[in-house]
Amino acid sequence: MPAHLAAAGGFVRLSRPLGSWVGTTVVLAASVVLLGSTSPAVAADGDDCTTINQVDAGDNDVTVFAADGSPAQSLRLAEAQRRVRESTGRSPGDGVTVAVLDSGVRAQAALRVEPGSPVDGARSTREPVWHQGTLLAGVIAAAPDPDTGLPVGVAPGATIVDQRIYDTALPTDDALLAPGPESVAAGLEAIAPRVGPGDISIVVVAVASPPSARLEAAVERVTRRGAIVVAASPPRPDSDSGAPGATYRDGEDFADLSWPAGYSRTNARVVTATTTAASPSDDGLDPADFILFSSAIDVAVPTAGAVSLGLNGRYCSIVTPSPAVAAAEVAGILALLQTAFPGDRPQDLIARLETTASGASSGDPALPDTREGRGVAQPLEALTRPLLIRGQDVGRASEAGSEPAVLPVADPDVLASTRDRAVWWGLLGGGALVVLLIVRPVLARRH
Repeated sequence: MPAHLAAAGGFVRLSRPLGSWVGTTVVLAASVVLLGSTSPAVAADGDDCTTINQVDAGDNDVTVFAADGSPAQSLRLAEAQRRVRESTGRSPGDGVTVAVLDSGVRAQAALRVEPGSPVDGARSTREPVWHQGTLLAGVIAAAPDPDTGLPVGVAPGATIVDQRIYDTALPTDDALLAPGPESVAAGLEAIAPRVGPGDISIVVVAVASPPSARLEAAVERVTRRGAIVVAASPPRPDSDSGAPGATYRDGEDFADLSWPAGYSRTNARVVTATTTAASPSDDGLDPADFILFSSAIDVAVPTAGAVSLGLNGRYCSIVTPSPAVAAAEVAGILALLQTAFPGDRPQDLIARLETTASGASSGDPALPDTREGRGVAQPLEALTRPLLIRGQDVGRASEAGSEPAVLPVADPDVLASTRDRAVWWGLLGGGALVVLLIVRPVLARRH
């Protein structure tokens, strides 16, 4: 699963596809993935979440929840949430704790948030100053609109652990920490002691990181303790940036470009998510314009038109397709499934997600779809279709009634580590490029 960036913001705003990481913060999801930047934006109801980086910014309220063509409608979230409530008597996401490794989450009435332990350098004594972390948390677990009861967060009963790993993608002073090459590994190490039954079971990373022994060990530690890591696949860089993948090429596969997303091919408890091109405005967007195709992708979800929470406490909109937001939505779906099937192991929950995705099990399983992985997630199907065979640690269960299907694993590449380091440190200039990619989508939105 390509990790690359995921901004939801982007993995941070990721305005452009990662583009910022909710951009992606590029570091995740580009950290917040809003993906955006050069992608056309859909008509926004309320303010654009990725533009709200102050508690007093923005003044437009969202007026339409679960609009036609929105992710909430396309994923049938209201039906899926009702199914969980009726079958369990619990709120969707209840009993599930999701750690968000990003820019910090602002506590507010519509979110149940617990503080984590910020990594060295990230401020723990002040409110967040970058939109992505709060945006991602809102997509996962914001309470329904109090007036209409329509869904905002995918799993509103879930608890969010705010594991801040950076302060902002655009530091204005030395006291603020920007995403760095070790940010994700440090965040995973910080939450590891809390991973386990009754505590953290899902981890969202919308920031990409260079591959390293430390990162791989950190991912392995949290997944061995029982967590599912949901990583955002990277967005496509600006066409004039000169970065790898800036121009789409037929047959491209960027599975080795972004981490921890890339670990999805070798670690069965890492799920890499990307966004579809669907939007409420139905503009016929081409996914090749804003996502990097990758064999590490496991599932896709629509993201443009989703509603979340801003730092100002208001509901806001995701106006462009975003891999970072996709990671948050997939984490929310897994939280729904965990509430509905509390006895399932991590691999069983992943099997329910992947084998019910539209397009799942089609064609040759050894040839994964580099655009949507197993297909587009279908929460209601995942909740209602029986899973007759439990998944194994060595693979993921296939459709009910069939034999377990083991995910294909690429042949060992003895030069992978050297090549990956060269790509990240030689071409991208290490951590510096991470910040550059995050900022680019944000600046692009201003022109």
